[in-house]
Amino acid sequence: MVDIRKIRNRGKVLIVVLSITGIVFTARAVQIQIIQHSKFTAYADSQQKSAMPLKARRGSIYDSRGKVLAYDLEVKTYTINPKFITAKSDASRKLAKLTNKSSSRWLREFRKHPGYLVVASKVPQSRHSDFESSGIETLRSRVETVRVYPYNGLGIEVIGRTNTDGVGVSGLEKQYDNLLSGIDGRSVYLRDARGNEVASWEQTIIEPENGNDIHLALDIDFQQIIADELSAMLDSSGSIWGTAIFIDVETGGVLACATLEREKPKFPRCRGIVDMNEPGSTAKIMPLVTVFQAGIFEPDDIIDVEGGRFNIGRRVIRDDHPRDSLRCDEVGIYSSNIGVSKMGIAAGSELIYRTLVQFGFGTKTGIDFPGESPGILYRPEKWNEHLLANICFGYGITVTGIQMAAAYGIIASGGELKKPYFASRMTSPDGTEEILNSKRVVRKVLNDRTLEIVDG
Repeated sequence: MVDIRKIRNRGKVLIVVLSITGIVFTARAVQIQIIQHSKFTAYADSQQKSAMPLKARRGSIYDSRGKVLAYDLEVKTYTINPKFITAKSDASRKLAKLTNKSSSRWLREFRKHPGYLVVASKVPQSRHSDFESSGIETLRSRVETVRVYPYNGLGIEVIGRTNTDGVGVSGLEKQYDNLLSGIDGRSVYLRDARGNEVASWEQTIIEPENGNDIHLALDIDFQQIIADELSAMLDSSGSIWGTAIFIDVETGGVLACATLEREKPKFPRCRGIVDMNEPGSTAKIMPLVTVFQAGIFEPDDIIDVEGGRFNIGRRVIRDDHPRDSLRCDEVGIYSSNIGVSKMGIAAGSELIYRTLVQFGFGTKTGIDFPGESPGILYRPEKWNEHLLANICFGYGITVTGIQMAAAYGIIASGGELKKPYFASRMTSPDGTEEILNSKRVVRKVLNDRTLEIVDG
């Protein structure tokens, strides 16, 4: 006999179970479709869509005559998705032929990197068709750039370098990285279950914004001449390194700036700007202009140069070419240590110090180049008479090559100290030009009478 009560009870249990199951499914649907809709939409997009960067072109660097010193060259990097390759043996053989790596090696790489594998990086344009006509499943490419310096390292200590990510890390590449760098774009494409691009789907593209071009005051032909002369001087003198800087005294623009080293460093540096050295006899002009401008001596006054030996306390100052006396305007001509020492002592530490400061020593010139050194110039309170004498013939202070070039530019350009610079203007991708640097007078240093005496 059928127990109606048991059947009814079981039916009630089944109804409850089905109700609970329906509630669970409904709740899960609400969670997926409403509460976590954005999360699962993003997950679906990540499975169906891929984004590829569109590399922006880094701006080029040109010399004053329009010769390109640094530019971006377009290359491609090729990738595959081994998970969706059906004929792995065939793909490995094709890759072996393209890359000169064994087929067995590529099969191992497929197993190690089943989801994403770079098969060739920075492939030049001449080989793009080899890869793109190979028929390798899931093969994709992304456009990249490499930085090219066409003058084989000439001026590289000034131009600088970029790293593998295209970021300026030295020289003018670093100084103007924010102007040279562009903004990368992006391309989004739809892919099927095997990872292949769906060609019929319209791509979403964010166009890249290319960087600005920089134009320098520097002349690369002049740079070559200076480098050749430095090389000859290193050979003849046996020096370890040498540096030379030439500036346009009317504007302050650097026409050439070269550093050569007997043992080429891995990372060349522009010693004329970042290194400090005692200036030696090149600084003897400072006490001369000091005493002439202050009226302490006249050009035809006679200085007793002591027969080439001069005692200051227990210290002795010597001249390489001993003389008994010199006119004041001859002291610089004969490079007399004793003569400039006596002039400096007559002027006093405070006045000599003020002249050195006016000429720009002890502080950075402000040139558009990273890592400039200020040199070392101690306050005159620390000078004794012997140090004062040493400073007058170029010892006891340190300067940079660019400071000395700017200082001599004062004498050559009417007594004005001008701020030196490398980059003169910038050109944007749409052709708009903007002045970056031009003639800038820092201050008037020498009067006309002093210039006449020194130039005479």
